Amino acid sequence: MTQTTSHNRENLGMLFGLFGVLGFSGTLPATRLAVTSLDPTLVGLGRSVTTSAFALELLLLLRQPLPSRRQIKSLFIVSSGVVVGFPLLSAWALKQLPASHGAILVAVLPLFTALASALRTGVRPSSGFWLTSLISCATVLTFSLWSNNGGLHTADLFLLAAIAAGAVGYAEGGELAKEMGGWQVICWALVLTAPFLVLPVGIAI
Repeated sequence: MTQTTSHNRENLGMLFGLFGVLGFSGTLPATRLAVTSLDPTLVGLGRSVTTSAFALELLLLLRQPLPSRRQIKSLFIVSSGVVVGFPLLSAWALKQLPASHGAILVAVLPLFTALASALRTGVRPSSGFWLTSLISCATVLTFSLWSNNGGLHTADLFLLAAIAAGAVGYAEGGELAKEMGGWQVICWALVLTAPFLVLPVGIAI
């Protein structure tokens, strides 16, 4: 692979990442709007069950190979974080928090993902990275404490747990995407998790 090709692929990856962030930015406002009239479990998990049907159709249409046993284990880690953990916990948190407050806390999700990825891959970031990470976390936690009159509410803890779950899922998914491809990872994660989510979603309806 030439240097130019590698540079172009990196730019394309950054562009896809930008689109992903733009799309993700609407998650919390939409979730907050939905939980005002729907059960948080239905909001958090129902979208995964619905989307899994389209994911399965896409995988079958493009004849994607079945994941290996090792890949399935990784996919369940991905699912636990980004299909179940983050959507469900953030939905419960936003039942009590305004979307603007939640968005400030979720701003540290990329940072937590970088930390999880560093632990997952064994990469050792620079001291500047760790210093910036600590300052960012301290800033966000200070805001949360200030806006809550000096204390953390249960909803804040739910949201922090959602961020941690999402970070682990994204870090694992990033590694697995090197083998399977990005969209294949999330599609398989949705499909493998769907059977376990049908019952709680059905109860929440």
